[in-house]
Amino acid sequence: SVLMRLEGGDLDVDGLAAFASIFVSDKGANRFADRDLDFQIKAGPVNAGGLTADTVDTALRLRDGLLEIDRLSVGGLAGASISATGRIKDFPASPTGKLDASVVAVDLKPLIDVAAQHYPDSAVLRGLSSRAAAYPELFQDARIDLVASAADNGDGATGLAVSGQGKAGGSAFSASLSGKGAVDKLLEAPVALTFNAKNPDATALLALYGLPALPLGMLGEANTDIQAKGTFGGGLATNFSLAGNDFKAGFEGTIADTPQGLAAKGKLSLDAADIEPWLMTSGIGLPGMGSGMSTSLAAQGDYGNGLLVLDELSGAINEAAVSGDVNIDVKDGVPHLAGALALDELDLDPLAVALFGDSAFLADKEGAAKDRAGKGGVWPATPFSQKSSLPFTADLDLTTAALAAGRFATAYDAAFSLKLDQEGIRVSDLKAKLLGGALTGLFELKNNNGTGLFSGQMKLAGADLATVLPDAGISGIGDFSTALSS
Repeated sequence: SVLMRLEGGDLDVDGLAAFASIFVSDKGANRFADRDLDFQIKAGPVNAGGLTADTVDTALRLRDGLLEIDRLSVGGLAGASISATGRIKDFPASPTGKLDASVVAVDLKPLIDVAAQHYPDSAVLRGLSSRAAAYPELFQDARIDLVASAADNGDGATGLAVSGQGKAGGSAFSASLSGKGAVDKLLEAPVALTFNAKNPDATALLALYGLPALPLGMLGEANTDIQAKGTFGGGLATNFSLAGNDFKAGFEGTIADTPQGLAAKGKLSLDAADIEPWLMTSGIGLPGMGSGMSTSLAAQGDYGNGLLVLDELSGAINEAAVSGDVNIDVKDGVPHLAGALALDELDLDPLAVALFGDSAFLADKEGAAKDRAGKGGVWPATPFSQKSSLPFTADLDLTTAALAAGRFATAYDAAFSLKLDQEGIRVSDLKAKLLGGALTGLFELKNNNGTGLFSGQMKLAGADLATVLPDAGISGIGDFSTALSS
């Protein structure tokens, strides 16, 4: 038997290679296969593969191809400490066995960043690094306990199981991965994945999934759960849920990695007593937001290459029915919606407010008080905003049972095409019922650097004159047409 105790200072990759060559040949053969080997090593700092650890402390035993790790302690690895024990058979030719490890860090972000730089092809590491950059608290005060085991199934396949639990960024979590297959056919190996996490502030879970997350403290506690089975090459049948206070989002379908990136297809669902706090936390502001928005939606979703296709969308927003088919992608940095929707009701006023500013249509009450003739209160005193704050763009064909223009007028059974962009609102092919007649036309409302521009053509045929002019004492049917530009 051989007993070796070594203590040293700086150690780099060349020194590690030279030391390893004492025990393992360049062909992977154990030079001490016929002897028992015990060795203890302390060194630091240790530099290898672009990583630097302040200290490394090990106690290992090797007997007849059985490697027993009594102690493996790595300190100061990008601010993290790692400890492990284990028992590995058939080392180093075909290692199988069990390994227990723990990772502790005040913040795991530096270690994740270094690992992402060292393994640039890893989408997981890149994703974790970008999430930590966007939400710095995500991996703070971290402790992760891992158990990994590998076993030879006797048929040329290896069974692998990894489980972990811990906490990071206030989230308590657990995860597992199990599968079996040949080392050279990992993409074809059947696997099963689970992950669940709970955090007293749902904002951290949104950040974990890569969504914009502002620390507004509006969401309260939430938990998330993922279960997946399948193969990495052929796709994973996946169930996902994120649940919080009177809120639940879910997905049931298939997720796959493609040359164009992540692809997913399945059923999407969203139920919220009030969706507004979740939208605000994600940095999304919608026209008319502030009075609450109950939401219940479901759809068949198909995502790939940056495009989300929602088929058979149905549900209700503020108890008003919504249905149709919509495609969502990102254009010029904002979401773009295209497709066709049927709505119970739609008010164009919030869109105009988003186009010109929150105060653009508030009457000048102070001026009205000074001028009892009403001259001061007719028009708003606040200038229009220099640019639109519309949070999305759209190119939609819409039908709605009620179409309102604020408090000015409401048309019914309306059908039209709506186009929204950062310049303005365009309505074309409008057909609706108004004042007992048939309304047709088109109009455009634009914000030109703080100047409001309106143009349109309208025709009202077969209108009830008693309804159009209720105080004139006139009855009958009339046709009206107008063209406006201002």
